[in-house]
Amino acid sequence: MIDIHSHILPGIDDGAKTTEDAIDLCRIAEGQGLTSVIATPHFASYDEVDIFVETRDEKLSLLKEALEYYYIDLPVFTGCELYLDEVIFSAPSLDKVTLNNSRYMLCEFSLRHFDCDEALSWIDELIKRDYVPIIAHPERYSTFLHTPEFINEFSKKNVLFQLNADSLTGGNGRGCFNLACEMLENNLIDFIASDAHSAKFRPNDLLNKSKYFPDFLEIETLERLLEENPKLVLEDRLIHIPERGII
Repeated sequence: MIDIHSHILPGIDDGAKTTEDAIDLCRIAEGQGLTSVIATPHFASYDEVDIFVETRDEKLSLLKEALEYYYIDLPVFTGCELYLDEVIFSAPSLDKVTLNNSRYMLCEFSLRHFDCDEALSWIDELIKRDYVPIIAHPERYSTFLHTPEFINEFSKKNVLFQLNADSLTGGNGRGCFNLACEMLENNLIDFIASDAHSAKFRPNDLLNKSKYFPDFLEIETLERLLEENPKLVLEDRLIHIPERGII
């Protein structure tokens, strides 16, 4: 399994606070059979790309030293979770904050509310710049929970969707669980990831969580969402979008 969404770097956002916290997450990942992790700290300051990248890479270097010290064999790659808003139109190049320097960009919206038409225009801007947007945890956005049909408009843009594993275990509430299941049943999910923040709060124990996933999820689907598609991201290869259903 490859985890494409993880706040595993220490002291850079609301994820791991210390190197020890980060190592705890790495131990869990290794124990759960994860073969790679993409570190995706939150990023919203478009005018500070170079500062963010320098800090992110320094944190990763420290983490790699700690991993070597503790004999933990876990490749960690760089990325970010890009907060989308109207500032995207004046943003400089974002090539340095894609997932492992690929065409793929992990994106998030406000969890409280966002205007669908505005958000679609932000997605258009990313596509115009030749990025492939991956929308992080769509099942958690209040806008989609209250008006799930809006998801269809994003699907038409050929964006990709990443589901949080917690949402499939009921850990984010009944509404998130129901929307996650509906999106899966309509081929609207391309990745399952941890969105891990700490060993205690939303850990990256994907193998353990998978035991509590809904029964309708077949092994082939799980392999595609947890292994095959994430591997294509790391290799910057094209991901096939299945025929989408409509919510």
